[in-house]
Amino acid sequence: MQLIILICVIIGAIIAIAVYRKVVITLNKESKKFSLEKFQYGKRLNAELLNKVRSYAIENNLMNDFFIQGLTFNQCIKMLEEVRQKIFNSENEEAVRLILTTTTTPYLNNRLIEELIKTVDIQTKHHNELDTVFKIYITTKQ
Repeated sequence: MQLIILICVIIGAIIAIAVYRKVVITLNKESKKFSLEKFQYGKRLNAELLNKVRSYAIENNLMNDFFIQGLTFNQCIKMLEEVRQKIFNSENEEAVRLILTTTTTPYLNNRLIEELIKTVDIQTKHHNELDTVFKIYITTKQ
């Protein structure tokens, strides 16, 4: 009787470990892939917004005119460029890609990537807000 219980416990433990590994590893891979997609979306949004704002300001000679929250078009463009250089750069993208391709990563690297993705989320939100304001600005000026 004790042997049967022991066998059932061992089989149960093996099944629990297999299920845990499948769920955790699958979720971790999906989470990492989603992090890379978030980064790439934010980078693309930054480039598109920078291009739109810069082109519009240059074409209409508005570089020193106020645009949003007391900032001129020129200041806004510089801020977008700074975000691109500090956050949406190749080094950070490569770090996110590296985390995606490795199965074991040091805890510190995971924390740094998590912080980077939080920053990307915040910047993406601000970029979307800026894009909306820009679209409103253009439609009211025309």
